[in-house]
Amino acid sequence: MVISGAVESHPTKIQRLIFLDAFIPEDGQCVMDLLPPQICALFRKVAREHGDGWRLPGGEGQLDLWGLKSGETRDFVRERLCDFSLRCFEEPLRLRENRRASIPATFVSCVAEEYPARPFFEPFAKKARAYGWQVNEVHTGHDCHVERPGEIANILLSAAAGS
Repeated sequence: MVISGAVESHPTKIQRLIFLDAFIPEDGQCVMDLLPPQICALFRKVAREHGDGWRLPGGEGQLDLWGLKSGETRDFVRERLCDFSLRCFEEPLRLRENRRASIPATFVSCVAEEYPARPFFEPFAKKARAYGWQVNEVHTGHDCHVERPGEIANILLSAAAGS
């Protein structure tokens, strides 16, 4: 969501977009529009019951959803995990100019079999392919940059060289 909004605001400063296991919204959509209804209901329930009605507390559930296995990588992410504001999932993104369409893009699709959130992001890998973007599959969960930093660095360098 952030990268799509940033390019709308600063298109002349951006030469290439790289989406890491990300949503690809259209004008007026928010994250809640792009997730299954049962996940949206769960997020709202968690915020209501454990986050003073407005936040999603960071915790083991997110690490599980992102497919992080026990060990150093999970510990690394846990130590840096923070709460999310529910509003960042509910705020519609304005993309009136659709400036994203005129900038080359790469999409990194996280495809580990044991990655629970994989089905949420698969439609966006398909959308990226339909746009003609370069799509790279990595066999990780959502935190691909932590699980396989060298592989992600190589994808980023390759994309930068193609700009």
